[in-house]
Amino acid sequence: PVILFPLSDSLVNFSRFSIIGQNPAEGAVAIFLDGVEAGTATALKDLSFEFLVPDKFAFSDGLHNVYASYKFGETYLESDGVNFVVDTSAPEVFVDTFDMRPLAGKTGYKVSVKVSEDSIRTIVTIGKDSAILQKQDDGSWTGEDYLYNATSGSLPVEIFAQDLAGNEVHKRVGMLEFGRAGNVNGIFGTGENRIGFSVLGGLLRIPDFESAVQNFYLLFAVFLCAALVLMIGLKRHVQHPKTITAASGVIMLAVILFAI
Repeated sequence: PVILFPLSDSLVNFSRFSIIGQNPAEGAVAIFLDGVEAGTATALKDLSFEFLVPDKFAFSDGLHNVYASYKFGETYLESDGVNFVVDTSAPEVFVDTFDMRPLAGKTGYKVSVKVSEDSIRTIVTIGKDSAILQKQDDGSWTGEDYLYNATSGSLPVEIFAQDLAGNEVHKRVGMLEFGRAGNVNGIFGTGENRIGFSVLGGLLRIPDFESAVQNFYLLFAVFLCAALVLMIGLKRHVQHPKTITAASGVIMLAVILFAI
């Protein structure tokens, strides 16, 4: 017998698939996966056979071997063993490394992002415009995407990556909103790419400055409410309307700033 698929030293991105081969005669062909007999296939009139890998023999990611055996009279004829690699994991896009800056004097952006080492092709897409990125020595992928099909509104920004086995990933990294000024962090924001803030030369870092500010206003409002309730409760016989009014105004201001 001869194994036609998978090919020797090939990559397969499925844990279960059909093993295809050719036999010297019609009849039953035993299929061995990693040295264990997994079942039999039937060689048809055209002498071809096909064997779907059973669930219990589904391949894990890594190196595997397959061969076929055919009993011809009292002799067992075995095919050459075929080694192949199963890879079902798509490349990983490291969103926190994504960077995008306007090109000087051009309608477009310079893009940089890091992707896992198994990626062989990386593309950035802004709305309907896309550009192939080139891998750099430091492991990052960079390129320039020119906007030919959009001048207004909000556009999704995505990174597409593909590995040698054919696994693909599409990762949303932000939204381009026309008319907003600022650097890339001011232009983008999807919950994955937030504006950071640092002080004291980087000794104190707040990775998500926007959420930190909102949380401060919320906690400040809760603190003032608690303080006001305690003041009224402890001095219920001696209440100061002016103090209560002033405190309520500060609470309302904190709530409004939180909402904004």
